[in-house]
Amino acid sequence: MGNVTGLPAMSVPLHKSKSGLPIGMQFTGRMGDEETLFNLAAQLERELGFSC
Repeated sequence: MGNVTGLPAMSVPLHKSKSGLPIGMQFTGRMGDEETLFNLAAQLERELGFSC
């Protein structure tokens, strides 16, 4: 969606399935507001510790 509309977006792995496949979510921000996505990514990194 982000590529088509020009909105900033990021896809983030948040968990792993029992078989080891990554389970993720895509987040889309407001036009020109990449900073919010970077802040969210930093918060997720702190909370999850990139254990996925």
